[in-house]
Amino acid sequence: MNRIFQRTTIEKIPYSANTPIPRDLDKSVYKHLDLVLKVVHTNGAAPVITAESLSKLITKLTFSINGQDTFITVPFYHLYFMNMLNHSKEPYNSIDSTVSSQVTSYLHIRLPFAFLRAVIPEDSLLDARGVSSFVMNCQWSNSIGTDVDSIDTGTELQIYPGTYANMVKPNHSRYPIVARNEISYHTIQLDATGAKLLKLPTQSLNQYRRFYIYTFNSSSVRADAMIDNIILKSGSFYHVNVADQAIGYPNQSEFSYSKQTGLYVLDVTTDGKMMESIDARRLSELVFDFNSIVSNGSLELIAEKPIYYKRAA
Repeated sequence: MNRIFQRTTIEKIPYSANTPIPRDLDKSVYKHLDLVLKVVHTNGAAPVITAESLSKLITKLTFSINGQDTFITVPFYHLYFMNMLNHSKEPYNSIDSTVSSQVTSYLHIRLPFAFLRAVIPEDSLLDARGVSSFVMNCQWSNSIGTDVDSIDTGTELQIYPGTYANMVKPNHSRYPIVARNEISYHTIQLDATGAKLLKLPTQSLNQYRRFYIYTFNSSSVRADAMIDNIILKSGSFYHVNVADQAIGYPNQSEFSYSKQTGLYVLDVTTDGKMMESIDARRLSELVFDFNSIVSNGSLELIAEKPIYYKRAA
């Protein structure tokens, strides 16, 4: 019988300022999660709220299996930009800036488990049927913009999984590693001019297919002209050695969307071919070298890694 796609509902996560709140997820085969951020807020006399600032009400999401393996750590604002670029359209949002009123704003985000823009996205479906636990953790912050008096009762994150039923279950005694799309989060300070190194995890199951690089000024606002060259190398081999503009400006053509300030998307595969991912399983090192041209900024990097079934020894 053919597999059957399902859309279901998980218990919502209520807002609690500056607090992490976990939510157990069903043990199913996941294509994605549709996430709806509903924010009830009381505006001041001159509120300034954007979809990006609204997304920062959630500092980050983490996902773990078997109580210890955290395979996704991602700022919520990144999912906003990832959706924007991969779908060539800003995610649905409804921002209410009515002055001196209690109002409700919304932001819809899709968190993909199957790789977007891959030749065979199904290769990275998350099959959680064989794990002992599958937990999502939502870390709330306490702000959505300027001149917003309060975040009010009724604010929540709604969760709608897109899953498959009726799929053949793998033999987990032979394939104990769960195939998945891993997302990791790294930060460095641009606190001096010159080379800033970021060493990525190697060996184990590490493979890399895409990197999102965000640069911020001293006010933590996305900004250009913070770095001017990007190197990615393993030993003496250079995977990348180009000016920042050689990555940033082509993104506009690659994603059919206007270039975003302070954002560079580095795809190490071509045409969605996962076989071209950087295979770091046997590398002793994989290092980013960013040339900083400021002494008061920061850089955040989000790495996407394809993990496939691994046969037991």
